Amino acid sequence: MINHADIENIIGCKTLVTNRMQRAIEDWYDAAINGLPMDKNPETLTLDLPALICAELARLTTLELEATVEGSDRADWINAQLQRVLTPRRRRIFTVALALGSGIWKPYQSGKKLGISFCNASRYFPVAHDVEGSLTEGVFIDSIQDDDNYYHRMEWMHVLESRADLRDEELAQLEDYDLAAPTQFPCTKVVNLAFRSATQDSLGSPEDLSIRPEWDDIQPVAYLTGLEKLPVGYFVTPIVNSVDPDSELGAAMFEPARKQIIDADEQYTRLDWEYEGGELAVDTDEKFLKPSATGQQLSKAQALREYGVPPEAIDSTAPHHRERLFHGINVNTGITDSAPFYQVFSPALRDGSYLSGLNQYLRNVESHAGLSFGVLSQVADVEKTATEIVSSKQKLYSTVSDLQAALEDTLRGLIDALDYWADHIPGAPGKGKLNISFKWDDSIILDRLSEMAQWQQEVSMGLRSKTEYRRHFFGEDEETATRAVQAIQQEAGANDILKGVIDNGDG
Repeated sequence: MINHADIENIIGCKTLVTNRMQRAIEDWYDAAINGLPMDKNPETLTLDLPALICAELARLTTLELEATVEGSDRADWINAQLQRVLTPRRRRIFTVALALGSGIWKPYQSGKKLGISFCNASRYFPVAHDVEGSLTEGVFIDSIQDDDNYYHRMEWMHVLESRADLRDEELAQLEDYDLAAPTQFPCTKVVNLAFRSATQDSLGSPEDLSIRPEWDDIQPVAYLTGLEKLPVGYFVTPIVNSVDPDSELGAAMFEPARKQIIDADEQYTRLDWEYEGGELAVDTDEKFLKPSATGQQLSKAQALREYGVPPEAIDSTAPHHRERLFHGINVNTGITDSAPFYQVFSPALRDGSYLSGLNQYLRNVESHAGLSFGVLSQVADVEKTATEIVSSKQKLYSTVSDLQAALEDTLRGLIDALDYWADHIPGAPGKGKLNISFKWDDSIILDRLSEMAQWQQEVSMGLRSKTEYRRHFFGEDEETATRAVQAIQQEAGANDILKGVIDNGDG
């Protein structure tokens, strides 16, 4: 990740990325994307819980997401662009936003077409927000690797309400490019700068945009008039940022469970060693084995870990699995000329205890990550009360509901950005009515059985109609639901009459 201080030196002001947040984003990237253990111990085996947590939350959040824009030709055009973002293949990128705390969907013009790129938290640097939380200044990094060089394009976008919003560094850049300051406000000033570096995590030396054919047609400075916020969809995770509570940036969805994830990985490492250390082996005098072809000696640590004896007491090879079945040793093992010349090493495994402990650690992870029991753990192995089960499920419903609300705000921001760019893309329809609708998977957010029980009680109290109940739960239109209710009432009435006749006859 490029150091935020390098960006700040160029734009002449502080970004919202602090040293603490930059280290956190890099750590989240290592854990969720690169699969490294969160305790930074190379000996620790990892269950990849950060990636699993984010992938499952992304799946549950977008499981049956339907977002549509209707009402005009402009709406149809915007909807076509939006659906490209919502395809199952591109929807998976939401996992990265959850893993790094935030993400941005940014439309861009490419000739006569419009593209939509995704920037994860390691590739953009927010600078300022307005009072409504909309992004008003930010820096985006686009990188290309070619041979041994990295080429970085820095796109700096700044919303200007008046000329007074231009900082000294910006005025100096306009003078360098012999460009006049904007005359129409509000507008968004867009500056594109190119750099070449030997590493991915540093900007390197300044270059002309023409250094890359992909950037040759990009203007160094441009103005997008009429914009009061950046034309992007900006997503931030809806959880407390425990790394830096004063930061405007989001935190990874697995960050609240950091300590519990480390505990689970350590327990998994113990379990793996139990299986490895308990593999069947036969100890026998080395004179009964074929000598090693190599004279390589194991280190003391390796020998003690793999065989439980110093290196001088074992054969010079380091076999594994089937190849490690026979151990040639030259120590006192109880083998004598009059006794059997081998001993079998086959200890009883304690994996049951380790697995039970691991399952409890996974439950702790679920509790802190806002998941319900059973997402990561084996619920059949743990006895729970009904209250625990309901509380666990409600926690997941709340987590997914908050994520859906945050994602909906992001997509609305993206739709606003697409509406703006439609005025500048050749062939795009003119202004028109935009009816935006979202449909989420209610079964994820709501406990369906509890909801039905609540509705039934309200129907019995006269607060809701039976027709309304059928429309909501059976998916019927009003006419179908009304006919069904009338048919049920008529059948109930006929049964009452029949019962009365039978009762009178008995009398």
